[in-house]
Amino acid sequence: MIVAVLACGAPVLAQDPPSVEELLKHWQARQDRVKSFRYEWTEDTFRPKGHVNLMMPDVFDKPIPPMDMRFSRPGYLSAAAGKLNYVHQQQAWFDHEQRHAEVTMRFTFDGKNSKSVTTTSGKDHQVGQVRKEDHHSEIHNFLIQPLLLTFRSSAARISPYAGLPLKATGDSAQIQKARCWCYRVVGNGNLIWVDPNRHFIPLRVQTIQQNVVTWQLDVQFERHEPEDWIPISWRVVNYSGTGKLISSVNVQATKSEFNIDFSDSEFDLEFTAGTRVMDDKNGMQYIQRAGGERRVIRPNEVAKPYSELAADRAADRLPSWRSVSWTAGSVFVIVVVGVVILFMMRRRSGLRTTA
Repeated sequence: MIVAVLACGAPVLAQDPPSVEELLKHWQARQDRVKSFRYEWTEDTFRPKGHVNLMMPDVFDKPIPPMDMRFSRPGYLSAAAGKLNYVHQQQAWFDHEQRHAEVTMRFTFDGKNSKSVTTTSGKDHQVGQVRKEDHHSEIHNFLIQPLLLTFRSSAARISPYAGLPLKATGDSAQIQKARCWCYRVVGNGNLIWVDPNRHFIPLRVQTIQQNVVTWQLDVQFERHEPEDWIPISWRVVNYSGTGKLISSVNVQATKSEFNIDFSDSEFDLEFTAGTRVMDDKNGMQYIQRAGGERRVIRPNEVAKPYSELAADRAADRLPSWRSVSWTAGSVFVIVVVGVVILFMMRRRSGLRTTA
């Protein structure tokens, strides 16, 4: 178990910490210098046997997954202004099918619309989603926080802490041989440890629950002109509320580019033909057809097999269930059906899928 006192690093002699205003001034200056950026990296992931049980105690009567999981996969992120594109790959365990699967997820935000698409090996179609949020859906993902916190600290819709005030705790510690000061994020309680001698770069971020560190991010930086200090590697560790290891990920950047021009398509996601889409923003589901057409899935069809829905061409000519109306005197009926979607590598995991 790692408790908060041990996780903060060796304490040093106290003095007044730099002001929050000074910290934010340096963060904003770095963001202003980096108008856009693109990163590629490699993730080495370890998840122990039974780690899903730690996230959902008393749900399963056997270890999920039944073995340790180790895998290495690439990652990708690009950003410009208030737009963000993130691609994540991982290995997942499907207990109900007793198999591993390769999963690729892409998340985009074009400044207005948040979308995602998931491709899973062994599945005959992709799963897409148009989300309700007016921000990128993955901004709280610890795997990409080094990039967002360093280069987009105040970008309203693609930063994990934009708009949330910071408060100096008065605590300082030696981290990576640097004297760092701690600032608490008012609103979610996360702790951010910064090095004021290197323009307040964030060396550590922690989530602490009942005096136990449940998430910890440690970042290594390198001097890179003119962008200032840039992340070159980082480590994310997730513990249960009892301090047991759920996962650890070591990330090594392989390529970084700054102040480059992107086309609009970099931050928009076009669903390919055959993708089953859950459009939460407009309250509907459909299968994307070639040429921009859609096969609308009505509420009473949600449980039908994908193959049956995709083969029913006649349904393409039916109106959306949201627009069906009856003559005067009829009763409007809307059936609300719960839909379970594969959605992994978030801080919340599915019941049957390791995330």
